[in-house]
Amino acid sequence: MFRLNLTTTLSRTTPVLRSRIFLGLSSVFVIASRLLTVNGLLPSPESVNFALALHHYDLASQSPPLPGYPVYIFLARIFTFFGLPDGIALSLPGILSAGLAVVPLYNLVKRLHGEEDAKLAVLLFITNPGIWILSLRPSYSALMLFPFLLALRMFLRIVLLPPHLKHQTRFLSFYTGTLALGLLCGITFDTLFLFVPLLLFSFYGMIKLKRTRIMLEMINGIIVGLCLWAVPFFFSISIADIIARPESGDIAFVSASSAAALGLLGKIKLFAWDILSFGFMAQVPWWVRLVPGAVLVLALFLALKNMRLEYKYFFLLTFFLPYVLFLLFFRNLSLPGNTILLMPMVMVFVSAGLATLGKKAFYSLAMVLVIFSLGIGVQRAAAYKTSRPPQVQMAEWLRSEADPEGSVLFGGSSARVVRYYASALRTYALADAGELNKPFNRKIMKDKTVYLVSDLKGISGLKGALSPVKVFPPQPYLYGKSDTLVLYTLLRSAVAP
Repeated sequence: MFRLNLTTTLSRTTPVLRSRIFLGLSSVFVIASRLLTVNGLLPSPESVNFALALHHYDLASQSPPLPGYPVYIFLARIFTFFGLPDGIALSLPGILSAGLAVVPLYNLVKRLHGEEDAKLAVLLFITNPGIWILSLRPSYSALMLFPFLLALRMFLRIVLLPPHLKHQTRFLSFYTGTLALGLLCGITFDTLFLFVPLLLFSFYGMIKLKRTRIMLEMINGIIVGLCLWAVPFFFSISIADIIARPESGDIAFVSASSAAALGLLGKIKLFAWDILSFGFMAQVPWWVRLVPGAVLVLALFLALKNMRLEYKYFFLLTFFLPYVLFLLFFRNLSLPGNTILLMPMVMVFVSAGLATLGKKAFYSLAMVLVIFSLGIGVQRAAAYKTSRPPQVQMAEWLRSEADPEGSVLFGGSSARVVRYYASALRTYALADAGELNKPFNRKIMKDKTVYLVSDLKGISGLKGALSPVKVFPPQPYLYGKSDTLVLYTLLRSAVAP
């Protein structure tokens, strides 16, 4: 009798134990692979602003810029207490979040489509080259993964929870998801838009599922999640910090990049590039990506073809479609980090589409995608670790070659990075090349070697007065050819007395 009970218990717990081992190994792989390939450099003005905020949080001087990213800066500051460099401290929150995200992703897909689909979605997630690179960057984008997927998992739990259990697990199902979404807003205010599908979803649950308290409980959880970071945040700043604008030339101007001029069709192309090309196959020869690309397109086609008005299809689209519209009309899609929350959803659709082909085809095609993703991910991450961003290359060259006493540099947003890595050089960021004619700047340039950077707006109007010094190529798999930086010197004859 005892032996029979023991055998029954082991047979019931073995699948649970296997899934836990799978998730544990997946999480360890994500964290270990990212720690081995992170380089700790600050590749952009945004990352420099975050690094400055670790030591002196000052919205007025754009360290960090509005809205302040309080949750991200708080978590990164924890790692600085252990003596870690700024670049590593800023990358670790995203790395850990990506590692933890495999758990809610697995449970979400398992409840929607089944265990095999869930395992494939996790494998695609942990090997996805786009998410791999984005989690290495000293930025907040990868940090959003865990709270976002946790929120989706908890919202799904509300729908599928049997009526006789809803009171026993009220805190877990009603509060955890909305609290995670409230915390997500402390990482970036862009996620405020997710409250719209959330409220529609909770209204549906209140009417259709006859759970009258679901709306009140969700709003309560959101308030708690917001207050966890908003109360200390607003007590630590002043209104003057928010409305202040830098007026001195000593404060770096950070130009805002935008894809608005591309139009709707151009934005849709950028969106597809962010999700498919950057996420899976960027900068890979066409003959290499032909087979996995065909598998990817086939899987998405099958997922759309078999879509029905059922929970497992309708649920993710409730959040997917509104967020896509938000990105297309209100966000800069030339920055792949803006689409990171959609990448796991695409993997869910891919795994669901392949599952319609039968087990043999499912395993064969899944292996093709996973092996391809892993190979490209390792290649990109290795190149990212050993390469240096063009802004950092330029700063290091100026630090070794330029005379800090007899030189001055004017640039666009790259000047922020140069100032961080070559602090001895007098560096100024300008909104436009026309500001060089201001009396203050003319005085600075007098009897100095004047360096100008190609990212300075309006520099093309000075071509006849410029002498190229050095070209700094873009970082592989992160920037495009347009992000190449050229350093010029301004001819002395062009400097007004």
